[in-house]
Amino acid sequence: MRIAYGLGITGLDEVDALQAAPIGSEPARVVAVEQTTTAAPSLVDLQDGVLHALPQGRAVVLRRDARTARFHGPPLSPDVIAHPFLTVVGIRFNRWMGRECFHAGSFAAGGRSWLVFGRSSAGKSTLLAALAGAGWGVMADDLAVTDGRVAFSGPRSIDLRQPLPELLLPTTVVRSRSRLRAALPPVADALPIGGLFFLGWADDENAEPVVRPVPPATLLPRLARDRRLSSLPTDPLMLLEIAGLPAWDLIRPRTWAALPDTVATIAETVATAAPRRMVAAGGW
Repeated sequence: MRIAYGLGITGLDEVDALQAAPIGSEPARVVAVEQTTTAAPSLVDLQDGVLHALPQGRAVVLRRDARTARFHGPPLSPDVIAHPFLTVVGIRFNRWMGRECFHAGSFAAGGRSWLVFGRSSAGKSTLLAALAGAGWGVMADDLAVTDGRVAFSGPRSIDLRQPLPELLLPTTVVRSRSRLRAALPPVADALPIGGLFFLGWADDENAEPVVRPVPPATLLPRLARDRRLSSLPTDPLMLLEIAGLPAWDLIRPRTWAALPDTVATIAETVATAAPRRMVAAGGW
């Protein structure tokens, strides 16, 4: 059995980019991934599942009680299911479990996980790849799953739109040659959340990277904006717990040359950030 996004995954045992479940561990939810070339059932015929349309005439049917994710349509290679299409599975099943899912990446430092938020073209994947190339543990590329206390790791790969200068990670061309996939080393399957970074670009290409604390009053709306599958009910206390963590805007110039200084700025920030104690029973 493999693990990703806090789930046990069966049916993708040959995918090296998915970590094996630790011996003796029992994930809170195990999902069986299946594949068929038949067309997906119509919404009329779909009585006990959720249909999610995918590109190029594909679809995946997710069944909560059966704990299955069946991909329909033209065959997909297992590594492509693992990334990027396993995010659909991770979002739906984790939201069914009451966990929160954000459009964010995450990295590990100091025994904690740090979430990185940013809209498309904000440079999340590039920054995470730079962190990985500098020896940092990257937990997830584009989906942060949390139970309010810990963040869970995702597949061991990160997809880039263009090569990253001096990236010292194994890479392959994937997704119809539209992405360069960098392999990531193993990390812990879950770590306590230390804080949050929100990415932004500086107007001046010669500016130094800076971090600015996010005012608590604006943090909760930001988290709500970046939730995945927000139509499902959630525990408001979970969002409040996450909103109580340290958070910063990370503003840096849009140049390759600024990446080393940006990594150094993050290192200084996480090294001096005091861990917060969760107020809920059983917190850390």
